[in-house]
Amino acid sequence: MTREEILHDPELAPYVRRYFFERLTAGLMDRGEALAMARRLDIDLEAGGYAVALFTLPPPPRAAADYLSDPAAAVRSGLMAHFLKYAEYVSIPWEATVSAVLIKGNEGDMPSLIRRCVNEVRDQYAAASLADWHIAVSAPVRRLEDLPRCWEEASRLWAMRYIHPEQHVFLPARAVDTAGGEEAAPENTTETDGQAETGGALDRALAYGQEHISDPDLSLGGAAAHAGVTAGYLSALFRRELDTTFTAWVTARRMERARELLAETDLPVGQAAREAGFRDARYFSTLFRKTQGCTPTQFRERNYNV
Repeated sequence: MTREEILHDPELAPYVRRYFFERLTAGLMDRGEALAMARRLDIDLEAGGYAVALFTLPPPPRAAADYLSDPAAAVRSGLMAHFLKYAEYVSIPWEATVSAVLIKGNEGDMPSLIRRCVNEVRDQYAAASLADWHIAVSAPVRRLEDLPRCWEEASRLWAMRYIHPEQHVFLPARAVDTAGGEEAAPENTTETDGQAETGGALDRALAYGQEHISDPDLSLGGAAAHAGVTAGYLSALFRRELDTTFTAWVTARRMERARELLAETDLPVGQAAREAGFRDARYFSTLFRKTQGCTPTQFRERNYNV
């Protein structure tokens, strides 16, 4: 199957859109690449303003026979039809119970487009008498290149539903008026610029990683969830801000901890490796020799301070 056939296969369209959106919001495409791929997907990305929304999408019933009697069916079809009807909304299937929407339009129209998006989700759930729903929307930006900031902000606000489950709409403080409701922003949401938001997510991920460095199950996904961003975006942050990968950063921190344990304790090498977060002592010894230029035992002989 050629690239063009994949891009235009109706059955693969949801997966291709998600792949495109993931790369776009992770900052892995420049403007030219993004516009070129968008044209292949019949998506018009030219606009004066952009925002990202995440909202609850009811899962389909397990049995096909229950579909017509399922009150959530109208919500699913209604929301999908609404966002397909307007060129200002690009819907992207995300997870079984979460959908994403790229909102785009003239800069001056963004507040009304965001308001319409929020109201549509609210109205569809109200019509079906369903109360378990949430929506998070980023503040608008002017440039396509700033979409990673939108995604980070929407993801961070989306995570607030666990802290304030009774609240349905989450917007940044500077965009409260766009939703026209008092519940629009969490109480602890404050206005920050893009640099501060990016730094905040990275700082949260670094703090989480340092705190759990001895846990062999520490993962990019876990750090991203703690920071309120996607794994793809956090990976892009590590590369852009620290010029490294999450895995390389974790390995370096674990190696630092291992050196401390070897120099300051009399723990056996294998136990020191496990205390530092390495699951396999043999792998640790091989990696230690490769990165430190000596074996763990030789390092201890030269640096033991107890």
